[in-house]
Amino acid sequence: MSRNFKATLYGKEDFFGNYKSNTPSGAASKAFTQYVRQKGGKAVSTKISVVETTQGSGKKTFSYNCKRIKLKDPVVSTVQSGGGRNKKTVEIKREYKNIVKAYKK
Repeated sequence: MSRNFKATLYGKEDFFGNYKSNTPSGAASKAFTQYVRQKGGKAVSTKISVVETTQGSGKKTFSYNCKRIKLKDPVVSTVQSGGGRNKKTVEIKREYKNIVKAYKK
């Protein structure tokens, strides 16, 4: 079941995104990826808090230490893009991996 989350930098009050994920750590990873892209792609580490906003949930807050590491050997995946007559095979190259660990207050 998919859940909804809002993300913020730990200790700040401004939310910088809404994310849909099965787990809070998955939402934190997505938020961290967006944060790194906004900072120019530098490999950084930071703390991110996510608040569950799914209707009927307890609105619980989860905090995570997030860091990005460069992989020694990039992972290459091939996926199908488009549909019908416009199908193409596209290679996706992943050079980084997010490490997301729970942070206890």
